Amino acid sequence: MFITDNTLAYNKNGSLIQFVFRNPQNRPYVVFSIIAIITQISIYKYFYPYASFIMGDSYCYVGQAALNSQIDTYPIGYPMFLRFFSAINSSDDVLVIFQYLLLQCSALGFIFTIFYFINLHKFSKVAIVVITVLNPIFLPLANTISSDNFFLSLSLIWITLLIWIIYLPTLKLVVFHILILFFAFIVRYNALFYPFITIIGFLFSKEKLRIKVVGLLLGFIMIISFINYNRQKYYEFCGRKIFTPFSGWLTANNALYAYRYVPNEDHLKVPEKFKKLDDEVRIFFDTARNPIRHPENYILAYHDYMWLERSPLHVYFLNNYRKDSTIKFNAAWSAISPLYKEYGSWLIAHYPIKFAKYVLLPNLFRWFLPPIEFLEKYNSGLSYVPETIKEWFKYKDNNVKVNIKEPNFFQYAQNLYIKLVCNINFSFFLVSISLVFFKIPQFLKPIFIILIVCYLTNLFFSVYASPIALRFQMFPIQISTILSFVIIDFIFKNLSIQ
Repeated sequence: MFITDNTLAYNKNGSLIQFVFRNPQNRPYVVFSIIAIITQISIYKYFYPYASFIMGDSYCYVGQAALNSQIDTYPIGYPMFLRFFSAINSSDDVLVIFQYLLLQCSALGFIFTIFYFINLHKFSKVAIVVITVLNPIFLPLANTISSDNFFLSLSLIWITLLIWIIYLPTLKLVVFHILILFFAFIVRYNALFYPFITIIGFLFSKEKLRIKVVGLLLGFIMIISFINYNRQKYYEFCGRKIFTPFSGWLTANNALYAYRYVPNEDHLKVPEKFKKLDDEVRIFFDTARNPIRHPENYILAYHDYMWLERSPLHVYFLNNYRKDSTIKFNAAWSAISPLYKEYGSWLIAHYPIKFAKYVLLPNLFRWFLPPIEFLEKYNSGLSYVPETIKEWFKYKDNNVKVNIKEPNFFQYAQNLYIKLVCNINFSFFLVSISLVFFKIPQFLKPIFIILIVCYLTNLFFSVYASPIALRFQMFPIQISTILSFVIIDFIFKNLSIQ
């Protein structure tokens, strides 16, 4: 049964390490996990002896690491990690294995923490361990040089530490949690809402008030300092005090996916500072009606208007901010971001129904059935890498090979996993709603609240302001998968008692 004793009966479990490795009940899970992890990574690396690279993203990360960039289009956390790791070993094999072990250990740490505080039925434990350890996405995710794997690992460590702070707080846990929160934030700005979840967790915690306050202040000081540092560096770089240029381009991109459905007779007059840009956008929508030449106009809520050179955002950018060839491309790309953010925000505010129908709703569907995107094809479908990658990982040449006839063989397992994810997401909502019909023990409420709020906050943030793809959604997927089993276990135990 669930532990609900106010005397903290779970203290009998000792530390997490003792609970995992010395508890006879956990020994089969540990043995299975170790064998499965070693077997999987060994077989996978035989088939794919080289790391995989996302065209654009991976090249940018390695380029930032090579130049030791302080700011760039992408957050600097992962390039800093690559640079630090290269001082230890430059092999992509070692990096991939480390990423895979880090992810698996983070995921197992999370589920064993759940087992530590909640005594689940054996079937639930077996299902959770098997689904986690044999996750078909973990291997290609770890084998890809991208921040996705690292951010997922940090997110799992962050939420695990928060659960421990709620039930068995210590000063060391609070400090470590805040540091992991900061690292997650500089790796990916999706962690912007993590402090909100941390505050909720600290409210549940029995730690001394002064320690919680100091911990929160430390976290906010670190994050705000980093934001101000970025703003100052961007001011020196492009003359604009911005935190990240990506948000401005993304806001305009999302707005255009709704704006293109506004009939000409319903167009509102835009402020004068947007007029030239708006004219080019409307001309583009009026002339680009060929689905063969302009397929981006027939896709719901994607990111093509950010990256395609023929998009009105890029055309306006090239015509107005790249006239001076002495200005670096990235500096100009960053400088235009505030204008695009204002323009996109204006469109969203003035066409909210269109935005909800053509952006939010498609993104919501994608959340439940996220596209595999770049993970679908090994190395973005290429058989080579650019010179920057070759030099960084000390390859003999630019060619990358695989030891399998069908390079995208694992796509079949990924497609099956996507269907599983869809079912898990719907099941999670159903079982979460069903909790209102049961009396939840006081002890369980913090875990349920923290994990459900974390999942929903991820959902709202992603649907409104973040690209949606499987590699971006793995953290909330892990939460919904594990919590679904926990809630179902709780429901069946309550029904059996009744």
